[in-house]
Amino acid sequence: MYALRWLVGTKPRPLGYVGGDIVYPTHMPDNIDSIRQFVMGWTMCFNDVLDADMLHASLCRLLELGDWRKFGGRLRLPSDGGRMLEMHAPPAFTPERPAVAYTHETMGMRIAEHPLARELPRPTGRQPSFWRGPDDFRVFASRPGVPETVDDFATQDVPMLSLHITSFEDATLVALSYPHVVMDAMGQGDLLRAWSLVLAGRESDVPPLLGAREDVLYKAGAEPDVGQLREEFVLKSKAMTTLGMIRFGLRMMWDIFWERKLPCQTIFLPRKMVEHMRARALQELEESAPEGAEKPWVSEGDVLLGFFAHKSALIQPPGRPMSMISPVDGRGRLGGLVRKDGMYIQNMQLGCSALLSAEQARGSASELALANRRALTEQASPGQALAYARYARKMWDAGSPIPLFGSPDMNLFITTNWARANLLQAARFGPAVVRAGDTGEGRTNPPGEMVFQHAQPLQPSIFARNVLGVLGKCHDGSYWLMGYFKPRMWELVREAVDAMEY
Repeated sequence: MYALRWLVGTKPRPLGYVGGDIVYPTHMPDNIDSIRQFVMGWTMCFNDVLDADMLHASLCRLLELGDWRKFGGRLRLPSDGGRMLEMHAPPAFTPERPAVAYTHETMGMRIAEHPLARELPRPTGRQPSFWRGPDDFRVFASRPGVPETVDDFATQDVPMLSLHITSFEDATLVALSYPHVVMDAMGQGDLLRAWSLVLAGRESDVPPLLGAREDVLYKAGAEPDVGQLREEFVLKSKAMTTLGMIRFGLRMMWDIFWERKLPCQTIFLPRKMVEHMRARALQELEESAPEGAEKPWVSEGDVLLGFFAHKSALIQPPGRPMSMISPVDGRGRLGGLVRKDGMYIQNMQLGCSALLSAEQARGSASELALANRRALTEQASPGQALAYARYARKMWDAGSPIPLFGSPDMNLFITTNWARANLLQAARFGPAVVRAGDTGEGRTNPPGEMVFQHAQPLQPSIFARNVLGVLGKCHDGSYWLMGYFKPRMWELVREAVDAMEY
């Protein structure tokens, strides 16, 4: 709707300050282009019937506590003409200016009887399975007419958080939509934990919201005092030049011209399969390690990244190098600059890139897993986290985007791993359970805890390609993943999964 009004010359004007509103800043990581442009739809699936009004009331109450109020604010363009968006929170929430936009739809049927909801991903026990991606379930992710862009928010007096609940006779879908500037995956998990405390009547146990007015990552990027330890950012010399970024962008646009939108699928991998994949990778790495070398170690997340990245490398033209990007959470990497007595709900990711030659990329999945682990070990150290913060701050102050690292002709593979956020265990909505939905012996999640979750931009992006999302671990240790890949790569993934013995 916003775009239509813009075309006919009636583009609405951004709203300004409303008297009495509390103004909260956003921070440098929130306003990076790859974050700022997106409005997210996050759908959580519960195999219980939940009291929707209880969930709404407890979320609204959370946003009345201290600086948690900022999440009940309205997104505004910067009042000082700068680049940082602002959050304007009403001093008191009212029916006219609520903390949360709330809608509730009751279906009057079991979830398996709904023509679309019955296709939502669900665990399949000891067997892997492939499912439709989140874009196909957009209708459950938000209410109709929800803002989908920053401009939509800036021109309306609407809350940043929209809660849309869909109730079935044996299940509940709880969806939050919000601008990505609000939080990253770790923030999502902390929001659910705080929300659950209020729902359980433990309001006094809710941790304070930290960083509401202080940009921790920007502060960490300040030049150190004379005599203090200072490391150089290890990837600084690998940054693409402006010409290199143009070459990389043109090649990507050429790919988009031929395949505008890549298929997205969700995957369930049982615990035993992932454990087998990791054991096999460790065995291969030990057998190929030089005599006397330190025993190699990789995590399950490394192994999953290596498996998919290797398939991506195999469908590339010979001679193409690879960059594997794995953002890491900055909350635990910045030492004493990050407080431990509360929650930072914002975007606080640090970049990490494993740069591989064409030969390395096409080697083996276990070698790619180890390459990712080595990159994380080096680049996510406290010294390198601070070096990255200084680099990011310098680029921000210069008005320049953070460049990619590597070669302009590289195959870019991006992974985001939400497993550490424990999203599937973070929401403990037991007090809101009206009745159990799944009463079978195969159920693995406690009452009021989710069985599946996924998220997607409300406006799909044609740039979502070669992206793997590790959505999290189930209560029994199985994994949920999703990805945007070329059809040929999906074929290789399916063939490898079907042939795996474990």
